Amino acid sequence: MEGKIGMDNKRLAERFLVSFIEDSLTGCWNWNRRIKKPGYGRFVIKVIEVYAHRFAYELLRGNIPTGLSIDHLCRNKKCVNPDHLEPVSVRENSRRGNVMDVKLCKRNHPQTPENKFIKKSGKSECKLCKKFLYERAQKKKRAERIYEW
Repeated sequence: MEGKIGMDNKRLAERFLVSFIEDSLTGCWNWNRRIKKPGYGRFVIKVIEVYAHRFAYELLRGNIPTGLSIDHLCRNKKCVNPDHLEPVSVRENSRRGNVMDVKLCKRNHPQTPENKFIKKSGKSECKLCKKFLYERAQKKKRAERIYEW
């Protein structure tokens, strides 16, 4: 599966594979290295900087067909999960990109009406984050009960 950027380099692939954190709720692989101004991850190969999502696609799926760009199906610019990436024409990517204006919570979940909980105070909370924190607290309680015996 060698792409344009020399995927045969095992050390390069290993360095890439430790450069993101998987979000278990969304399935996104959030890039946790260098982020450039528009919000996309950057990966350095020798002295050349490339978009991390394009590198991920070529590493794990193969070449990006000539003339196509990569669209984030998850709408998360930091995501490098190839299952969330699709090669499309520049025109199609631009058309789809109009929905990229969706705000994200601090854990990169989309702040859509379906995922937003409005408190009595008027502040909003992310339902996915709330669920994650609740489940984490429940696991902690179960673990504490085990040690009580």
